[in-house]
Amino acid sequence: MTDRDRALLEQMDENRRMNHDGNVATRNRPRGDGPRGGQSGEGSGGGARGPRNAEDLTTEVLELRELVERLSSRQESDAQEELVIEFQEFDKYAKIHTFGKAVEADSFEKLKGVTNYQGWLKAFKVTANVYSAWDIYEGHFDSLAGTTDAVVSRQFKRVCRSALAVLQTACDGTVQNTLVNEPQVLPSKAMQLLEDRNRQRGGAIVWSLFREFMSANLANSGTVSEFRNKLVGTQERLVAIDPGYRLPPWQVNSHFLGGLTPAFDNKVAVLSADHSIVSVDDPKDFETLAREVIEEEQRQLNGDDVTTLAAHYQKFCTHCKKTGHLNVDGPNGCWGRPANKTYKNAYVEKKKSRKRAGTEPAGMATVLQKKQRVETGSFVQESSD
Repeated sequence: MTDRDRALLEQMDENRRMNHDGNVATRNRPRGDGPRGGQSGEGSGGGARGPRNAEDLTTEVLELRELVERLSSRQESDAQEELVIEFQEFDKYAKIHTFGKAVEADSFEKLKGVTNYQGWLKAFKVTANVYSAWDIYEGHFDSLAGTTDAVVSRQFKRVCRSALAVLQTACDGTVQNTLVNEPQVLPSKAMQLLEDRNRQRGGAIVWSLFREFMSANLANSGTVSEFRNKLVGTQERLVAIDPGYRLPPWQVNSHFLGGLTPAFDNKVAVLSADHSIVSVDDPKDFETLAREVIEEEQRQLNGDDVTTLAAHYQKFCTHCKKTGHLNVDGPNGCWGRPANKTYKNAYVEKKKSRKRAGTEPAGMATVLQKKQRVETGSFVQESSD
């Protein structure tokens, strides 16, 4: 507030006290005995007071309007100066060129259209924040487009051109045509254009993502890790729309195993005995399941014979790493599980009783019986005394 504004406010406050009626305009008071001496005269004096009050009121309104306009103009000017300083700091520290190299890399998924807009926007914003460049895309400095400062105007236009070039780099060829055919001066307007063209609204995006989830499989993913990442990524995009769209774990697990290639049939056969994979109340963690299949993929690449053994013996325990039984609870499950301790003790006691009675088969007969059990797929777990 300037000295002139302050003096005007003080004068208006003094007038308000002197006028006794709340009016802040300066009046030519008539002479008389006391503060209201002029009001005790003839009717003509009272009649002349009305027009004078209207004139004073008009003057008051004009003075107040002028003061408000000056204060508003000063505030806007101060805000613009602060924005210029903030923009110069942005121009100093934002690494837009490096940001452009980051989105140009093959590891950054380009915007292809409605199918990946949500995921692309999230990745673009995160990367832009890493290089302190997001403010220009958010439109924080858009009001500088009309600045009369020639130096600031040149700086702002240069930054906008660089930001728009990076945005084009982050888009696929088809989407790039949108930015070329409808050129924008401000990066924020270009971002809005991409949103209008590519953002799915209503139920369309949910159907699109669900279809993307169901169509994903190992054959069109390359590796088990990439297949897993597709399912996880689609899940995250569904949850971003609404947490209620999170798919149940049993469904994710089932789709994952069903999407594997025939090379993993033996592994799937082994895992199918694990009820927790499709359990509704206590489902197996998807990352744990995927890790087991990834390990199997690695064994196949390394030429390990674990899968061959599993195929020959039909059963392979993931707990003790032995063939002939599964890692489940029950009399035919792994004795390494605490729940199966009673079955192990019963078998050991039975074997000791047979030895004491002299009925335990030995020598070649034992070997032949074991071979027969392997060929028929009927296994019992042997235990040392």
